[in-house]
Amino acid sequence: MLSSKLALYQGPNVTVYVGQTKETFQLPKLLLCYYSPYFDRAFNGEFIEAAEQSIHMQETSIEAFQALIQFIYISQITFSTSMTDWKDRLTLLLEFLKTADEITLLGDFEPFFAQVKEMLIKAGQPLRLHVEKAMELPTGHAARKLVVDACVLPYAEYLAAVTATLYKGRAELARDLVQMLEDSDTFAAELFRAYSKSVLNKVPAHNSKSDSFVALFLITVVKWQLYIDQPPTAITLPRTNFLLRITLLQ
Repeated sequence: MLSSKLALYQGPNVTVYVGQTKETFQLPKLLLCYYSPYFDRAFNGEFIEAAEQSIHMQETSIEAFQALIQFIYISQITFSTSMTDWKDRLTLLLEFLKTADEITLLGDFEPFFAQVKEMLIKAGQPLRLHVEKAMELPTGHAARKLVVDACVLPYAEYLAAVTATLYKGRAELARDLVQMLEDSDTFAAELFRAYSKSVLNKVPAHNSKSDSFVALFLITVVKWQLYIDQPPTAITLPRTNFLLRITLLQ
């Protein structure tokens, strides 16, 4: 097993030019072709890349390609010591996952999905950049779904702000979210589906017509749906002046 893997590092190298600046990488051909059917077709097929034994990945960032090579060699990604901000790390992970999908990279990506999820939970809401990166992934991609799901709670808070005059401090985030909905029909459709999935059949029967009740209950349900660990939640409804206790069932 080990000897067969070591054999992948032998033989001729191929050249990969990355990004607009054409950063040059010399890498073992057997290794790239083993882990990527995309590279296998390019370097062993009837394309010009096979004749020249080189390829230009113009739309790939240098950082994403470096992460990809790191994954091929050691099956994981280690962030540089200078990349400490979660926003930069999440951007890199999404770019890496996009590149991995484009070249049909073989391997286990579940640990990266777990990292994306952890970052989104801690952040509370992805940035517009992260939404845009996620929407470049194929429909149904796990990371794309995680980013869309992470927008459900801010969307519920936005609805609460509109219907119940709550969460006034989220005005800037709400504007960003609404603009993203206007700019991307695909994102709007996926967010609506994720939001609907989070709340359908979870609103309890009640006689109150209070919009505050509905808005705050939906927000609580969404928090549960997104797997944020919390104890049973006591919520004070500001416009009805009574305490509503909702126990979140696991």
